[in-house]
Amino acid sequence: MRHDLVVALVLVVAVVIGGTSHNSHNGTILFTNLAVNHLKNPIGIDTPKPRLRWSLYCTATAHSHSTKGCGVVAAYRVMVASEKADLTFVTHMRDVRRKPDMWDSGVIQGSELSVKYQGETLHSRKLCYYRIQLFDMSNETYISPIGYFEMGLLDKKAWKGSNWISRTNDKSVEEAPYLRKHFTLPTNVTATSASATVSRARLYMSGLGFARVLLNGKHITKNVMDPTFTRYDKRVLYTTYDITKAIQTGFSNMSSSSSSFIIGVILGNGWFNHITETVWDYYRAPWRAAPKMLLQLYVEYSDGSNNIISSDLSWETRSGPLVRNCLYGGEVYSFDLEDDLGAWADLPRSKGAEAVEEGTDSSTQGGLEEEEENGEK
Repeated sequence: MRHDLVVALVLVVAVVIGGTSHNSHNGTILFTNLAVNHLKNPIGIDTPKPRLRWSLYCTATAHSHSTKGCGVVAAYRVMVASEKADLTFVTHMRDVRRKPDMWDSGVIQGSELSVKYQGETLHSRKLCYYRIQLFDMSNETYISPIGYFEMGLLDKKAWKGSNWISRTNDKSVEEAPYLRKHFTLPTNVTATSASATVSRARLYMSGLGFARVLLNGKHITKNVMDPTFTRYDKRVLYTTYDITKAIQTGFSNMSSSSSSFIIGVILGNGWFNHITETVWDYYRAPWRAAPKMLLQLYVEYSDGSNNIISSDLSWETRSGPLVRNCLYGGEVYSFDLEDDLGAWADLPRSKGAEAVEEGTDSSTQGGLEEEEENGEK
């Protein structure tokens, strides 16, 4: 009798505890800080298997990184697709409209907050959308917003004939080089798709030591000290810029069958060409050379066609009002040379000298590597 009573009591306690765990969920799990390689919706990702990360919090608590008050996460699912529409959920939030074409991890038991991409091979410029689905112990499901990431240029072939160019190969020249390229883009992209519009435009840029870029006279580079210092004889970084709006604005200002643009670049010595003596002997560095740049401008249209502008010998170059620049010695800027320079990076234009080509082997890492193959970061 006593034995049966104890068993009955144990069963009652178990039921109460189980019921309390399920009914005490007075909040909803929400996603925050969706990131790829620690960046929100990044472009120019150069790792073949980027890491997707997310944070969670419960609406029942004031703490932004706590799920107390919500169900315990028991499993997760990661979905990556080429089209955003493929990640639309149907059937009461249980599954997506179509199976994601890049990666569907399936339901994985666990409560991880990050996972390394394990799907189809990611190629240069590939744009991917991703979404996370969670399941708690009660099999309730929670869906993240849709995030995205875009790959950079992952190998030499992706640079499409871009070459290192400079104003001179003489590293003793102190004037900052000004380079530019005039180009046109067709308003009617093809004869069969006259309504095609610019869907995205990317600028891939490495200017040694520092670079600023202008399009039709307006600065399009936010950072003035890119790329970051590296062992330039081993690895050179490049930056990816989203210039879609700038290109679209250029089209809207034109009424002819083609739109004219001028892209201008100003290069600084930075750490690459240290012109003064320093205690660390940077002026004797094995990589020291005259400022140079590697550039590619990629424009893609809604019909899938594209145009590519590369750094080559067709670029014009000259000196300007920035007659001396040095990390330790500062800048010398001659205002009386501004009028002579004129609208160097804007229309109309005056003829300048031709660029000088600098031959440099290049493959990409987070930039460009000259001796080591790209490794996983």
